[in-house]
Amino acid sequence: MSDVNGRELSSLPPLARLSRALFTALARGESAELTLADLDDEFAERIAAADSPRAAGRAYRRQLIRSLVPAMRDARADRRRRAARFGIGASLDRDRAHALREALQDARYAVRSFASSPGPTAVVLVTLALGIGANTAVFSVVNGVLLRPLPYPDPDRLVVLATRDTQDGDTYTVSPLNFVDWSEMNETLEATYAWTSTILTITDGDRREQVEAGDVSPGFLDVLGVTPILGRGFLPDELGPGSPAVALLSHGFWERRYGADPGVPGSVIELDGRPYEIIGVAPPGLEMPLARTEKDLWVTPRDDWAAEARDQVYLSALGRLKPNVSLARAQEDLSAVHARLRAAYPNETIDTGVAVVPLKSEAVGDVRLALVVVLGAVAFLLLLACANVANLFLARAAGRGTELGVRTALGAGRGRLTRQLLTESTVVALVAGALGVVVGWGGLRLLIALAPDDLPRVASATLDPTVLAFSTLATIVTGVLFGAVPALYATRRDPVRMLRGTGRGQVGGHGLRRLREGLVVAEIASAVVLVVGAGLLARSFGAMLSVDPGFDESNLVLAEIHVPQDRYPEREQRAEFYRGLMEALEASPAVVAAGGAWNAPMNGAVANTGLQLEGEPRPEPGQAPLAEFRIATGGYFDALRIPVLAGRSFLPSDTRDQPRRVVVSRLLAEEMWPGENPVGRRVSLNILETDGAPLWHEVVGVVGDVRLNGLDDPERGVIYLAYSQLAQPWITVTARTLGDPAENAAAVRDAILAFEPLVPNPEITTMSGRVAETLAARRFYLTLLGAFAAIALVLASVGTYGVLAYAVSSRTNEIGVRVAFGASRRRILGQVLIEGMRVAGLGVAIGLLGAWLLSRTLRSLVYGVSVGDPVTYVGVAVLLVVAALLACVVPASRAASVEPLDALRYE
Repeated sequence: MSDVNGRELSSLPPLARLSRALFTALARGESAELTLADLDDEFAERIAAADSPRAAGRAYRRQLIRSLVPAMRDARADRRRRAARFGIGASLDRDRAHALREALQDARYAVRSFASSPGPTAVVLVTLALGIGANTAVFSVVNGVLLRPLPYPDPDRLVVLATRDTQDGDTYTVSPLNFVDWSEMNETLEATYAWTSTILTITDGDRREQVEAGDVSPGFLDVLGVTPILGRGFLPDELGPGSPAVALLSHGFWERRYGADPGVPGSVIELDGRPYEIIGVAPPGLEMPLARTEKDLWVTPRDDWAAEARDQVYLSALGRLKPNVSLARAQEDLSAVHARLRAAYPNETIDTGVAVVPLKSEAVGDVRLALVVVLGAVAFLLLLACANVANLFLARAAGRGTELGVRTALGAGRGRLTRQLLTESTVVALVAGALGVVVGWGGLRLLIALAPDDLPRVASATLDPTVLAFSTLATIVTGVLFGAVPALYATRRDPVRMLRGTGRGQVGGHGLRRLREGLVVAEIASAVVLVVGAGLLARSFGAMLSVDPGFDESNLVLAEIHVPQDRYPEREQRAEFYRGLMEALEASPAVVAAGGAWNAPMNGAVANTGLQLEGEPRPEPGQAPLAEFRIATGGYFDALRIPVLAGRSFLPSDTRDQPRRVVVSRLLAEEMWPGENPVGRRVSLNILETDGAPLWHEVVGVVGDVRLNGLDDPERGVIYLAYSQLAQPWITVTARTLGDPAENAAAVRDAILAFEPLVPNPEITTMSGRVAETLAARRFYLTLLGAFAAIALVLASVGTYGVLAYAVSSRTNEIGVRVAFGASRRRILGQVLIEGMRVAGLGVAIGLLGAWLLSRTLRSLVYGVSVGDPVTYVGVAVLLVVAALLACVVPASRAASVEPLDALRYE
């Protein structure tokens, strides 16, 4: 590709090329050529200055758009001057005025024509409004989640830093020491920060309140490009032991707790018994990227990162690229840094690398494919609606044969008739589009209400100008789609043949019937694709519901509590607190069994550790077998009804002064001690080793396997540590109740607060509710596709009925003659049914093929079934055939009931 002066512009991104082509087409003339030459020079200079083609292309495209209107105005002035020079300006103005009068005349005629038949017009408007509204609502979500930039300055420069497993390519969190070295040794990042979520307790006398907090390194605000509205941000030396304890408040927390007091900076807030100086207030709407929950405040970590082992990974890390630095350059730079670390610390960095990932793609995660599938589904639905309306317009055009024939005979050309018919379809589409925006607004509100919590940024989706532009484009395209086929077909007919009859069955004949049948085939095929997609998701959902989670979720109340660390600072004190709490809960009349765990099932947490078995050589660095680890009380297994398969669970006597004891899951026992009884064997956990020396734990029991983070989560080996020996400041209480857990939740809360009134805000949920949350995303997408499939099924059935009803009506005379000559009513009924089922069968066959080809995109969305699942395909085929058969019955019965004398008098 070359500019007007012959310079090569092949490095222009595709959107910039398209914008340049449109600019050239719309704005011709000397002024436009000069504008292009200037922009081409600027683009070449940007590329020479090491700016990325993508960034330079965006700037090029924006400037083209800004220059388009002035350039078009100049081009129009040039054309007028040239026209005046040759004396044709007045003629051009007259032609434009005439074309405008014709368009307005056609529009008025269309309004009167459709107003005279309100029933069919209402059907058309509702059909199109549903299709356009569904597309508007879904595109609003897609725009809000996938397309809209992240709410930070220069969001394209934000990247996620992650540890990459060089064996399988998976990425995971970062160790503090690696993060510090990456930050100090790189040459491509302007700023970095690392963080982890935590829960802190505000200790204000006898008042306790839990707050969601983020432990962040000082570069937090620098990376996000944010300035506090009050006070200041974190300083580089505010990290680790000995550094001042400081906190930055979120805007919402500042308003809620402090009443938006501007004098808050400099005051003190006590968190977990430790005073923190409030240094500032963040601006409203500040989101912490990749955080699952909104944060009330941010504090700098109190841990000594230099004392951490390099292979302890638990931090999320982000960075901001320096200007004009590409993602590939940053990846190369950080990879070189990590290679140096691997050479310096081979035992702690084996089989690891670094991944630099755009924040946008990481934030969107796995929802991109699902949303694209849903958007494709509503696009199919709109095409199906267009086919249905096109069929109605074909019938309408066939009935206007005489009118069109007269106009043709009087001199109206094919182009003039085509413009009239397209104007009529566009008027209908515009009205339907306006209704569709209203439907889309309501649909968007419904989607936001139904959306799962893990769908990022969906709450910010709105009908912004981008969505309205999409809706307008969809409306125009819809009007052209369903209006073009009948317009082109009707205007190709011989005017003599049009004038020869009343128009009933005369305009089109056999060709018209074939065209309408083709549209029905397209409708049925589209419906099959949608129903197959919904069927696969439904089968997948059913397969997931049949999965055994490994525990009994019924009647289980969960309470997330945080122990007041100012009252229970030592592990022994916390262990005694938990022991007393479980006894108090089991004494409650509403509770059958009580226990607790750090990271109970279905909370999304992942925590693993390397293992070393006693009597076996120490594994090479990075080669130790991995297991998920949890910390649990003895009553935890009883409360969840996880079976003890061998040995025992934890006892009150398993205290810190006793040998350390663990319980392992069945799968881990089979992996570590195949064919042997693991009870009595000893194992060391890497996370608990001191100075590299094994810390042995005795296996006292084997329990059943549990799905930790969802019914589709694969079973993994789990090792449980005793809470009485490793008591953490927080715990998930698991209480099995008598009867409905929702009704007994208050009793569990009262029992906790009666035992310790200073426990802050116990968050009460149920295990069945938590399991349902893990299924929320699949249920959401299944509901959407199911609704679209149901609408598609109805539209396809209506289309089949309409085509057959019209065919029977247009062939009434023929059917009467055949009956008069002895054709039996059963034969007539059978022939009409065969005709309808032939069309339906062809549509089903094409739809099944299309569904099989497109279903590959659903591979990551289904569970427990194949995307080529024969049960789904056969079931959908039968469903569509039955629906088509039912749609054929009424027209076929009407044909079989035709009386010969009435039919012969019909014409």
